[in-house]
Amino acid sequence: MIKARVLIDNCVPYDFVPYIRAATVTHVLDLGWDKLHDRPLLEIADGKFDVIVTVDRNLPHQQNLSRYSTALIILRVPSNTTPQLRLMIDELNLTIEQIKVGEMKRIYAPNFQPRDYFTL
Repeated sequence: MIKARVLIDNCVPYDFVPYIRAATVTHVLDLGWDKLHDRPLLEIADGKFDVIVTVDRNLPHQQNLSRYSTALIILRVPSNTTPQLRLMIDELNLTIEQIKVGEMKRIYAPNFQPRDYFTL
């Protein structure tokens, strides 16, 4: 069991929660935080959770993450379905165990090729 308090963002399916091996895993739905936008969510979660798991790839570009001590893990998948996310569960659990305070990590699904939006 990983000794971490993990918050799962609303864009991650609720039925993915049981696959995460952390001491505390909470989905935003459980707290009634599912309607919060990024900044309010980061502010209220800071200090209450060690890690936030999301598939929102734009979050680091839209928010100043250096303001928060909560670590962030971004899952990059073709679709945010539980079968797709389960392909990454071992790497996710390892990353939760190793991530440091305030750090941000991206985990890519097997054979996932992110689009390069800066190339024509």
